[in-house]
Amino acid sequence: FMDMLSLISIIVFNFIFSICQSFISPTLNNSAQDVVDPNDIGEAMAFLSSTQSLANFAGAILGAVLIEKLGLG
Repeated sequence: FMDMLSLISIIVFNFIFSICQSFISPTLNNSAQDVVDPNDIGEAMAFLSSTQSLANFAGAILGAVLIEKLGLG
């Protein structure tokens, strides 16, 4: 199981994920204006921003735990 996950595959996956994220984030921010009532746009943007920040934080923690558990360090 340990030989299936190499450092280069992690780097390549992270690069591909970053490219996809660069297209997704602006799309989410712009689509909120079309979906949410104009009176609630401030709350919607705050919610979107906070959930993205929490997801980035949780992803960093999960990545560190996976590296520690899988022994990639």
